[in-house]
Amino acid sequence: MKPKLILLCFALIGHLFGQDTLLIPNLSDFVGKEDSVYNKAYEFQYKDPNSSILYANIYLALAQKANDSTTLCYAWMLKADAHYFKNELDKSEFYYKKALNYVKRHKDPFHDIPYLYGALGDVYSSRGYYYKAIDYFTLSLEITEASGLDVQTCYIKLSIASMYELQYNFEEAKKLIDEVLKYGFEKKDKEIIYEGKYSLLDYYYESKQFSKLVPLSREIIQTAYDYNDIMSQAYIHSDMAIGFAYENMADSAIYHAEKSIDAGNKFKDPFTISYMQMGYAETLLLINKPDQALPWAKRAYALSKKQNSRTL
Repeated sequence: MKPKLILLCFALIGHLFGQDTLLIPNLSDFVGKEDSVYNKAYEFQYKDPNSSILYANIYLALAQKANDSTTLCYAWMLKADAHYFKNELDKSEFYYKKALNYVKRHKDPFHDIPYLYGALGDVYSSRGYYYKAIDYFTLSLEITEASGLDVQTCYIKLSIASMYELQYNFEEAKKLIDEVLKYGFEKKDKEIIYEGKYSLLDYYYESKQFSKLVPLSREIIQTAYDYNDIMSQAYIHSDMAIGFAYENMADSAIYHAEKSIDAGNKFKDPFTISYMQMGYAETLLLINKPDQALPWAKRAYALSKKQNSRTL
């Protein structure tokens, strides 16, 4: 499953706005700079989770100092996000639930609640509890559908489709993807069409319809570049590499595997990099180069172990 769909989905819905062992600098230096602190915490989520947690702690301390309960809620959400990207799932769940309890009591349920339900779905998905993840995504879906948030509803459906794929329930996954694509074509929404096809590409890979990888990848790869969507570039090139490998087109397979590595390195997310490395290893195995595949598999394993990855 590609992580991008779920992350993008819930970034659109909400305001992504105990101390940890990271040392907080002099708090007075950050008074009046709350927006900058928040942005730093968000900026570092992928490339440096420790720094993200540090800035999230500063933001939380500022909210506590100001005794502003609404800002404090956003600080919990920010900390939950930061811990999620470090794969500290217990802490992430704790802060998401603190924020959820607050917004249920004090805030517009059509605003932050669907984001928080979806975020908790992410946490359970990352633990491999796909049924429970679907339960939370569905709670989010019910709110966005009731409030007429059609675009957000489409993204949640794609997230649920990914969960179904991981349970090998490909019929239900395809049904949701088709619903999203139908909406996209009816509304002539190019971004929804792109995201729907991107999800369809993942569906083809998970359901082992490898002959369909290259044609669909060719349809959407340029859009990924047009949108400067580096994460998607990496995954699409990786799928193209696998597709070409199954077609016994070794040179094309290697070309796209290398492009996936380049995009992964450019994106600077350790999980994405390790996924691309494993994809390169898979490609090399498929074209009968096991000796070259082993070093890439070892790199992927070492990086995922370093990041405490729960996926590879």
